[in-house]
Order: sequence, then C-alpha cells, then structure tokens
Amino acid sequence: MSNLNLPRQPAYDGINPEPAAFVQLGQDEWTTKILAGVGSGDLYGRAKDVRKRGAYYLHRTERGCFFLKILPSSAVETQLIADSVARWVSKKGVRASLLMPNYPRAIDENFFVFSYEYLQGRFARPNVTDIDAVSRTLALMHLALRELPDAHRIKDASSNRVMVLKARLGAIVEGRELWGPKPNSLLDICSANRGVFDLLESRWGCQPLHGDLVVGNIMFPESGGAPVILDFEDTAISFFPIDLDIALVVERFILMRSATDEQAYTLCRTFLSTYSSLINKKRFLIFSVGDCLRLLALRALLTLSEKEASGGQVNDSEWHKFYELFDRLGENQLLLSRIDEEFRIV
Repeated sequence: MSNLNLPRQPAYDGINPEPAAFVQLGQDEWTTKILAGVGSGDLYGRAKDVRKRGAYYLHRTERGCFFLKILPSSAVETQLIADSVARWVSKKGVRASLLMPNYPRAIDENFFVFSYEYLQGRFARPNVTDIDAVSRTLALMHLALRELPDAHRIKDASSNRVMVLKARLGAIVEGRELWGPKPNSLLDICSANRGVFDLLESRWGCQPLHGDLVVGNIMFPESGGAPVILDFEDTAISFFPIDLDIALVVERFILMRSATDEQAYTLCRTFLSTYSSLINKKRFLIFSVGDCLRLLALRALLTLSEKEASGGQVNDSEWHKFYELFDRLGENQLLLSRIDEEFRIV
C-alpha cells in the first residue's frame, strides 16, 4: 500500500528491557549460511530466539567479537542509510556503532548480513551522572544531524510517512479499518488524540533526528567514556522538531525508570538543563512534552496498523506496550507541566 519503512523485529522487548542473553548455536542450514557469509568462528543467538531464525547474532572469532544483523533484501537500503548517518555523526565527535568494512554480504538470494564490532556495555542508569552524559551526547548528535548531507531526502521521506499515517488515522477514526488486539481502544485513542498529529506537520525547528532513542539504543561502554548511539534506521524517515527525540528520552530513560516523581523531576531538569547549556538556549522546547509523548505513542499505533494493513504480523506485546504508554501519560502530567514551564519557548 505504501513505501513507508515498516518496523521489523524489535531488538528489545518491552518498555524497560534487559540486556540480551546469548547462547552458542549448533550447526543447521541457517547458521551454516551465516557463517559462510562472515567466515570462521562461533555463532551465538539470543536466548529468546534460539528455536527460530533471529535477526541478531554474536560472531566470536580470533579477531574479536562482532554483532550481526540479518536483514531481508528489502531492508538493505534503509540500513545503508542508517550506517551512513552513523559515519557522519562519528566524524562530528559522536560515538556511534559503525559498519565493518566489506559489509553487507549476501548469505543467500533473500538475506544480507551486516557486521559491527560488539560493544561490551550497559544501559543508562536513572542517575544524574548517566542522564547528564546522555544529554551531552544527544545535543552533540543533534548539532551533527543539523548539518547532515542530503537532508532534503529525509525531509521528503518523512513527508511521505506523515501522509501515509494521516490516511491510516482517518480510516481508523471513521471506523472503516481497525487493527490489533484491542480495536475499540485503538479507535478511542485515535479519536481523542487526532489533534496532536498536527505536530508531525510542523515547519518549526525541524531537522533530521535519530527517531528511536529507546534505552537499548544508547549504550555506556564498560571501558568508560561517552555513551555510544546505535541504530539510526529511523533517521531515514525522521525530519521533525528535536522535541520528539527529547520527549522520547524523557519518557524511556527517566519517567519509566525513576522510583519517585521527585527523582524523575530532578533527572528531567538535569537532562534539559545540560542540553540547554550545550545549544546555548535557555528555552528551546517548541511543543509540550506531554503532547509529544501522546504523538509518539499515537504514531507507533498507526505504524503498527499500517503494518497489519499491508499484510505484516505484529506481536500483541508491541500493541500493549503503546497502550500502556498512553495509560501512563496522565500519571506524569503535573511533572511534565513543570518541565514545560521552565524549558518551553513562551
């Protein structure tokens, strides 16, 4: 129905994921194909995928340990764009996961393997030190993405994405097409939050974004130093206000991981104050953080709907994750209002 980049298997499950556990795999037709593509060594799969073909593997060799992505041919172009963005921001001083030379490689007529040096690291912790480091990296990345070559192509792809999702939103609100395990909830959410979709059509403060700054995509190396940014796939369709990247970090790194409201407020203030100082703007948020979070959850539900409408399959857990995020928005409204008062442009 569309050329929208539809989501593949998520690297991590749930809102608060744990680092993946890997187990060594035996030889079968699939693993033999992968090893034939990458060379000798041992192959490890994620424990949850061990009985099926997965998209993510570890490859241990005498030269070191590498993280492998196995992608269908239809996803190769998007991944190559993502890797070119990672190289660009790396040149600008942002630590990013970079594609190894001589990749991707075909493992059969339908699948390709991408290889990256495996990062021994951890997720960000909900403390001032880590959140400050995340903010510094995010500000540096946004400044680099502002100068990204060929940004007009990302802008065009983003406009197409908005057009497709807007049509899907209209079909749902009119009751013509409902998807997922809770179709009535989908209808209610889309109807009640239709107005926030206009944020995606904003012409203010737009630039290329990362687009998927969830916990697993910012890693702290065990060797120390600044965090490393992973997975720039969504940059190819993310030409929007920086508020969306910022709101997603607030949600996933702070609101969902803080023990108390006061801790969450302290971390939000740390995050936004550091970002503010690095871009030299005391107030820089164009939109309400709460509206941005509603938009992000709505956009995710529309994207899942588009995937099902296009013949794809979506796990119920993915649907429930975004329904849960909507349910939690009301709990954080007072805190988010305090943040808006301090950092939003009046």
